[in-house]
Amino acid sequence: MYSMMPDTMPLFDYPAPFREPTIEDRFLMFHRANPDVYRRLRDMARQLKAKNRKHYGIKSLVEVLRWEHDISTTDVDFKINNNHAPYYARMIMDRCDDLKGFFSVRELTSERNGT
Repeated sequence: MYSMMPDTMPLFDYPAPFREPTIEDRFLMFHRANPDVYRRLRDMARQLKAKNRKHYGIKSLVEVLRWEHDISTTDVDFKINNNHAPYYARMIMDRCDDLKGFFSVRELTSERNGT
């Protein structure tokens, strides 16, 4: 245990100030807890691409995923935040060469604000 005297406390051992999680932070937490969501969205996009679709809206796929989940389970706690959709679109296009440019994306608020 450290002495309460400031001159005996190690440098940089103070707790970090609390910061409210960003939208991206919340997306990453959700993604880690629900990795199958990414796989399902990616697979749906590939199915559409196989049907010669050149572009598609990620939010439409998120809605289909919600519907499929609601029909196939009784889990009422599973929720995908609409704010996660653009992050999934970027993640899919970044990781899958065959899906680059498949989703239209706008500049994120965090990119505009430089955060």
